[in-house]
Amino acid sequence: MGQKGANPWGLVDMLGNVHEWVADRYFNLYDETDDSLVEPLASNASAVSRGGGFTSEAVNVRASTRRELPPDASEPTVGLRCAMD
Repeated sequence: MGQKGANPWGLVDMLGNVHEWVADRYFNLYDETDDSLVEPLASNASAVSRGGGFTSEAVNVRASTRRELPPDASEPTVGLRCAMD
């Protein structure tokens, strides 16, 4: 904890607690039964989480790491970040 310096916004340790649910999706563009891509949840869409969780290897704890998940997945290593605007 606190092993890295703060980022340009003064935030420290923003990754590594849980994989974070995000609004983007994986789409199976090769599904011939449904060629429509209707957002936010097309029948051929999977949910996405980013970052790394407490079970991740250090190399995968980064913002560019994306995981494909079922839209209704429930895992102890996946969560969300509460933010205030």
